Amino acid sequence: MIVAVNGLNIVHCEAICSSLNGEIFEQFMNEVKSIIGNEVEFTFILDNVNFHHSKDYTEGTNHKIHFLPPYSAFLNPREEVFSQLKSRVRRDSPPRGTDDLLQRMRESCTSVIQQNPSNYIRHSE
Repeated sequence: MIVAVNGLNIVHCEAICSSLNGEIFEQFMNEVKSIIGNEVEFTFILDNVNFHHSKDYTEGTNHKIHFLPPYSAFLNPREEVFSQLKSRVRRDSPPRGTDDLLQRMRESCTSVIQQNPSNYIRHSE
């Protein structure tokens, strides 16, 4: 699962069946940039996975990237979102295969919007 979160909602999420790599991440970042546009400045908070450093994903925009210190997942608001997503996916019966799991993951992203993601960001400040 890949998510982009701001203080209001989940901007974009993608459920994937493979390991995340640079190619998938680049595609995701391009999708996020097309959603948020370039009118407002956004700061992307990324952890220190190697492929996060492989390219300037904000080139040609007024957005910024901030990298978290190594081994500091607790500072990443995304971890709070993932925790809630996992609990929503597991809430009912166990998923009936990969397709069911991916569908539940996508549906859980829309339900988090009803919460207040700014709480996740405040938690990490």
